[in-house]
Amino acid sequence: MPNKAFLLAEAAMPGWKAVRSAAGSDRARTVVEVDARGVDVAKLRAKYFGKTKTAGAVADAASQISDGEIVKVESTRQTGTGPKQLHVLVSNGKVTGVQG
Repeated sequence: MPNKAFLLAEAAMPGWKAVRSAAGSDRARTVVEVDARGVDVAKLRAKYFGKTKTAGAVADAASQISDGEIVKVESTRQTGTGPKQLHVLVSNGKVTGVQG
């Protein structure tokens, strides 16, 4: 049964049908080891922006944004040109981006 993101993607993209990938085909099958550590983002914000209430408000707003879901869609039209597959980003109950 298609999930909500699939239904939203299909509704926003007439002429396209959401498809499921083969199990695990979109995921990297390698283990990546950390070779270096980056600087803590909180320390960088404090260094360049100071310790302000705005920085905390930005962090609070960012925490309220849900993770998006990427849905692969395929064209249902039988044309010889144009993309055959697109990736649609569905976030917070609406389509927020399309990449082909």
